[in-house]
Amino acid sequence: MNFMEGRNWESAKARLREYYWPTLAANYAVWPIVQAINFGFVPPIYRVPFSSIVSIFWNSFISWANAQSSSAVDVPMETAHTHVEPHRHETIDVKA
Repeated sequence: MNFMEGRNWESAKARLREYYWPTLAANYAVWPIVQAINFGFVPPIYRVPFSSIVSIFWNSFISWANAQSSSAVDVPMETAHTHVEPHRHETIDVKA
């Protein structure tokens, strides 16, 4: 995600160092409980929809956390990817 946001490798390493373990801890706090409920109490026909609904909230949380980390880590964006010049085609007049 870091590179698609136009950031450089140093920014990716800084964000990984700061946010990997807290995000992994949040993952381990949510999904074992969700799956215990899913396999323990939810009928088999509703297990996939149950996990999918929880996934919507989980992905929203991950997206929010990523947006928060983007503003918190102060590493400059890569300037080479922020502006792209349009390619200009020359017209060739072909006479038959």
